[in-house]
Amino acid sequence: MEGARGSQPGARTILIGYDGSAHAERAIDEAARMFPGAEAVVMTVWRSVGDVADAGRAALPEDVVKKATAEMDAAAEGEAKATAQEGADRATAAGLDARPQIACAEGSVAEAILRAAAEDDAMTVVVGSRGRSGVRSALLGSVSNTVVHHSEKPVVVVHAKPNGNPH
Repeated sequence: MEGARGSQPGARTILIGYDGSAHAERAIDEAARMFPGAEAVVMTVWRSVGDVADAGRAALPEDVVKKATAEMDAAAEGEAKATAQEGADRATAAGLDARPQIACAEGSVAEAILRAAAEDDAMTVVVGSRGRSGVRSALLGSVSNTVVHHSEKPVVVVHAKPNGNPH
């Protein structure tokens, strides 16, 4: 059957960026409404403290910094796994065939999402938007804006409802 799950990699797989926020929850709900029964990868991106830990090397012994970095990274990775699983559970409850996935950002969160979409050969990418104004988004950076402008895959951006409430 053309387009059926398993017929070809990514044929019906959607990638949903999920950080545990109400906006990300709404993105999952809308993805389930738009792509009922689709296979979904629920992606949570975490960051290593390694870059900022380098600053501590001037004041602390190397082994102390390495141990602290490893412990903090393990905690961040564990939290990301729990968040991705939470999102996958929500997506499954909404009718998607979901699995969690995490990635350590080797740059921006948006780059990690784009890389995962390419590697998974996702049909589309779904992300929530916090609804920041153009100026705030430009100053603070925007995952959804970067994904939209740099994705080779179609992107669905789920905005907050007009009152600003994601639900």
